[in-house]
Amino acid sequence: MKRLTVPLILAALALSALAHAQEYSFSIPEMELHVTANKDASIRMEYMIKFHCNTGAHEIDVVDIGLPDYNYDTSNMTASLDGEQLYTIRKSTELTSMPAVEVHLTPAIAPGQTGVFRFECTMPDRIYQDTTNKANASLRITPTWYGSQYVTGGTQLSIVIYLPDEVDFDNILYQLDKPFSGKIQVEGRKAVAWYHDDIRMTGENMVGVSFPKDSLDRVVHMSNWQLFMRWWNRAGTIRFLVGVLCLVFFGILFYRISRGTGSCLFIPLIIFLIVVWAASAEMLLLFVPFLILLWIVARHARISAKRNYLPAIASVPGGEIKRGLAVPEAAVMMEEPLGRVLTFVIFGLLKKQLIVQTREEPLTVALVEGYDTRRRDRRRVARERGTTIRGFEQDFLDVIGASPGVAVNELDFATSMRNLITNTAKRLAGFDVARTREYYESIMKKAWTEAEDIGDLTERTEYVDSNLGWLMMHNTSHRHFDTWHHGGYRYRPTWTRPGGTLSAPSMPTPEAPGTGTSGGDVAASFSGWMENVTGGMARSMDPVSIGLRDAPGISLAGVDKVGGAFLKAMSESSGKSGGGFSGGGGCACACAGCACACACAGGGR
Repeated sequence: MKRLTVPLILAALALSALAHAQEYSFSIPEMELHVTANKDASIRMEYMIKFHCNTGAHEIDVVDIGLPDYNYDTSNMTASLDGEQLYTIRKSTELTSMPAVEVHLTPAIAPGQTGVFRFECTMPDRIYQDTTNKANASLRITPTWYGSQYVTGGTQLSIVIYLPDEVDFDNILYQLDKPFSGKIQVEGRKAVAWYHDDIRMTGENMVGVSFPKDSLDRVVHMSNWQLFMRWWNRAGTIRFLVGVLCLVFFGILFYRISRGTGSCLFIPLIIFLIVVWAASAEMLLLFVPFLILLWIVARHARISAKRNYLPAIASVPGGEIKRGLAVPEAAVMMEEPLGRVLTFVIFGLLKKQLIVQTREEPLTVALVEGYDTRRRDRRRVARERGTTIRGFEQDFLDVIGASPGVAVNELDFATSMRNLITNTAKRLAGFDVARTREYYESIMKKAWTEAEDIGDLTERTEYVDSNLGWLMMHNTSHRHFDTWHHGGYRYRPTWTRPGGTLSAPSMPTPEAPGTGTSGGDVAASFSGWMENVTGGMARSMDPVSIGLRDAPGISLAGVDKVGGAFLKAMSESSGKSGGGFSGGGGCACACAGCACACACAGGGR
């Protein structure tokens, strides 16, 4: 019967070589692990391990014993070899990254000889609340194992767990899909056992048991977070994948913040993170929310950089209101998204018939005949045709005239937009900017109030034509236009109507109020079309791309320069030395290999 409980994992026991010609090599003919479940949730562990030191191998002089956790006390530990007590038991100097003690064998087990090693200790707080049955306690354990490079032959393994006398055999359950070899009575004590006749002691052999907790005075309760951390520390593959993803996202974020600089800092930083994560699974877990928070902050900074672009203005509180701003200039003052500002500029030019629409999707425009000339002549032609050209509009007309047939969202309006913004800021200098914003907000609000009060459709259309820019700039313009659209009044701007210079976009013709409309018509409404146009322009318009602001972040170009100079100097120095100390790298690599081999073996000597 399978029971999910908190695992009890004993660290590995191994033999590690000293500085001799021989390598450790041994067999383990027999191993017994006897575990007694005490009423105070502690356990008493008793090992009997029969070691045979192979002929020609290094003698077995020290044994490292891995323990379940760091909550141990060497004063309750005893050890012996062939019945002779061993007195030196202390914290392992070899296994510094895991809970373990070392036992010195005196005398050692010589090559060709066999010795029976015994070890006993008490570990507190090792019996847990069963997470699948509140009435039960749970205990899991695995015997120690060894590196496959050290062990020869098979082992007769016995694992016996002794339970309180009050426990009924019928209420004892196995876990991990590993049935008991038997439920036995040993000298009047109830126990469960697992037997293996021939098993290689080169890996984990976890077993588990559940039994009624009312036979104990207490059990250890673990929170969901503690259970998760137990799982996290064992989930090596998951941690590796999470670590790779963290490195990828951290790299993207690092170069976004540093604007593509800082490689000389990034590389050692990545190495440092890998080392820290390898040493501590908790540090990797803590890095995940830190990375998410950093990502949110960087994204917020980037969005803020795109929203706030107006240069500092010498505003005069209580001063005059700046009147006479065109719709695009008022939009700049209110720091509308630059895609919307460009839309207001293009729609204004279309409304004044300075340009014509040649294609709907993507929006493409061209200069009206007569305006493809010098700026001074353009103004003259405009006056003759009964309109005017504002100064900022000349820049946009120049760009359109220089690239006929190119979609608006592909044109380079960076300089034109930058000039519009800086000149607007100059025009606002000396005025009360806050009062000016309120003034133009009142214009937009009044425009919609008057437009919605007009019942005659012809008069309403004429009013909207005259005030289209102010109506479009209001923050609820899309809702108003959609309401009209659903009600049957389907507005289209002057430059798209039948009979105009060019064909209109594919939008429904005006209908009388009350006519039915389908849900799909919203996409074909004026507000939907305007939104699509604005979205297309927004992709190429932001304060960073047009040169109004630097990309948010910190430039680490100086670090790259210094680091590059240092590496160059090191390279030149190495080249001139004619050789130098070349053994360091190989030695470090060998040490890393030793550590890896020791870790793979489970650690110890």
